[in-house]
Amino acid sequence: MGKNDYQEDLEYLYSALLKHPAIIEDEKKQMELEALYLAKKETVCDYDSFIDAATELTVFFQDGHTNIEIPYTLADLCLKLKCRWGGENCEELLLEKGYEDIPNHGRIVCVEGRTVEEIVVALAERIPHENLYLVKS
Repeated sequence: MGKNDYQEDLEYLYSALLKHPAIIEDEKKQMELEALYLAKKETVCDYDSFIDAATELTVFFQDGHTNIEIPYTLADLCLKLKCRWGGENCEELLLEKGYEDIPNHGRIVCVEGRTVEEIVVALAERIPHENLYLVKS
């Protein structure tokens, strides 16, 4: 995809967001969203900048419900393990079921060299409208 494709996708998202109840009821909010859209549109040139701009547009409403679903990697690149939060303060990521040499309820310490805590913080930064508790869910 090229720059124009990403900008068209952002325009499509913006048009959809104009139907949000907060915009319909508040002309000032509509102008603020339009200003944000016009500023972000100029920054969109590739996938990452599109995701950042689209996220900012949806975060604008701060309602906890307006969001985008970021596509995941291809299934053949992923190892799907059913996990849950556990431990004393639900700070440990545990396997629901055993997997090969890892026992049932085994604690996941890191993924590709990054601790679970680092991954959760990175997710919260990438999806800024989510707090750490929602990211963990």
